[in-house]
Amino acid sequence: MAIQFSLMIMGVPDYLSMISLVPIATALYLVLYRPKTNLSRRKIAMLLALLIATSFLLPQATAYVCHKTVLSQASTKTPSEKASFISDFVADTNFNSPCFMNLGIRANNDLQKYLLCGVGACGEMAMSASTFLNELGLTARRVSLPGEDHEFVEVNINGNWMIVDPGYYQSQIVTREQRASDRVKEMGAISYVIAYVNSSFIELTQEYVPTDTIIIRITNNGELLANTQIYLEHTFMGGQRRLPDAAHVFYTDTNGTVTLHLGSMSYNANAGSTDSFYRIYVNGINTGYTVTSTGTGKTQFIEIDLAQL
Repeated sequence: MAIQFSLMIMGVPDYLSMISLVPIATALYLVLYRPKTNLSRRKIAMLLALLIATSFLLPQATAYVCHKTVLSQASTKTPSEKASFISDFVADTNFNSPCFMNLGIRANNDLQKYLLCGVGACGEMAMSASTFLNELGLTARRVSLPGEDHEFVEVNINGNWMIVDPGYYQSQIVTREQRASDRVKEMGAISYVIAYVNSSFIELTQEYVPTDTIIIRITNNGELLANTQIYLEHTFMGGQRRLPDAAHVFYTDTNGTVTLHLGSMSYNANAGSTDSFYRIYVNGINTGYTVTSTGTGKTQFIEIDLAQL
């Protein structure tokens, strides 16, 4: 395990660091017991080279074959059948893997690792499903509920955006309305929804739940500040969650404003330790201002003068 951990620190992918234990163990055995094996040093070196090459090539070959097989099996299906097939495959890969969430291994955005180990949660399943669906000629995108810690996939089928969420629905494809309704029943609320498009994001909250319009304006001694970074943060189920997400921020326009739409934040007991508001950060600094939403169509205007902080 110490060797595996060292390899992981050096950046070797988890699944390769695990398989690398095979040639390492073999090398130790051959070195310690070479007199009994009656093998020459040259043969031992050749055997170790073969083991090392196999250890590094086998995972890639296995993932490649799996990838191509899934695409081949789904290629002749209708769009809705493709979405259902991929959703079912992703769920089976994730939940039936003996590696599932073991040893802290996560696939993250590595499809090869996911195909080999099936390790992850909603984010990894969304990554895998959206990749396959796009490769099958459908238009699919990852969708996040950043304030409520969940991800799934939207796929366009016959002009309608439908939901693939393998961890919840297995092979069933549902509507936006059903996905929103089920999540609200589960947690009490959905505050914000985004889709990832071309390394950025677009807001989809109004497509899922009723919202309030939130307008935040940033000034400095009354002067409007354009291109100022803003993000919102609150506690959800005991952890800190950010809007628009952990990797992006909002930027004020030429009028110093950011406009977004928030759904109701009336969480239920399943959400555990959760704030029913967001703290507003400007340029990484907690302003002390907060915002919430009733989801009733109200418009809230918040002006923050940095000189007054």
